[in-house]
Amino acid sequence: MNETDWVVIETTTKEFSPTQLHHKETIFTLSNGYLGTRGTFEEDYPGSCPATLINGVYDDAPLVETELANCPDWLPLVIMIGGDRFRLDRGEVLSYQRWLNLHRGTLSRSVRWRSPAGHTLDLHFERFVSLADQHVLALRCQIISIDFAGSVEVHASIHGYPDTNGWLHWDWLDQSGTDDSIWLHVRSRHSKLELGTSARLTVQGAEDARSSTMGFQGCQPW
Repeated sequence: MNETDWVVIETTTKEFSPTQLHHKETIFTLSNGYLGTRGTFEEDYPGSCPATLINGVYDDAPLVETELANCPDWLPLVIMIGGDRFRLDRGEVLSYQRWLNLHRGTLSRSVRWRSPAGHTLDLHFERFVSLADQHVLALRCQIISIDFAGSVEVHASIHGYPDTNGWLHWDWLDQSGTDDSIWLHVRSRHSKLELGTSARLTVQGAEDARSSTMGFQGCQPW
């Protein structure tokens, strides 16, 4: 069997269609048996349903009594291109493809995007959920300019208050960080399970990394 036989490709038309957004998020979920993350976009999209679920991490919920608690989201990336935020519902998507390599356990996405200001860039995303260390998740974003010369800002974060159909499961306990690392400590509201999440940002191939920052979304101030 060739490795290409293990690859699930979202589209061969080179066009992104938002009509099956939630369906594709489910198909492109990555999991290692201990935790799993839905295939939502790192940069966000209107109506998306991001979720990271961990085996055994339950909390009370209306109607169903208990459910797997949607854990802090480790995916968010805000990418600013000359002042314009990269998102597929903004600017113009010139080409698009996403694929899941079931053999390697990697989810990849390539986008050629023209910003509202007319700047063209290629963006390539790749993520995996480690099988060797079940607590490790990683993503990589490569940004290649086609005709743009200017500043690129990348803001990585942990979203500390993810919801499940509007229902929140976590109370904030503590958080801190350094220039390139952050961590968050939360506790489930009813089952009282404590969870620690940390992240680190590494920048390569950039002359000036000062525009890359880390922070928290939806958490109490430091």
